[in-house]
Amino acid sequence: MTNPRDLLTIDEAAAELNISAPTLRRLRQAGMIGYVRLDGRKIRHTPDDIADYLARQRVVPRPQEAMPCPSPSRKRTRRTGTTTSSGTVVGFMARREQATSETRKRS
Repeated sequence: MTNPRDLLTIDEAAAELNISAPTLRRLRQAGMIGYVRLDGRKIRHTPDDIADYLARQRVVPRPQEAMPCPSPSRKRTRRTGTTTSSGTVVGFMARREQATSETRKRS
């Protein structure tokens, strides 16, 4: 049984978690942190509520060797050049020469 003197107010619990009181209220409304209701209106948090919340928030990183490394056989090739409507690849210089010759024909 928790001693009533150990119960924390919303402001004290928020300070313990290093968050604001409104954030603590949102956590409580979302059901993410436990609380005790006294006299129908007063809300208090136990040290166990704080410890349980922090334990659930803990993130354990994966070991380095467990991370997959990219396979060299899956290299993506980068497209170079310009594609024409016929589907053939035309290099930049060839396309430039083609555009220049078309401009000369029009003149």
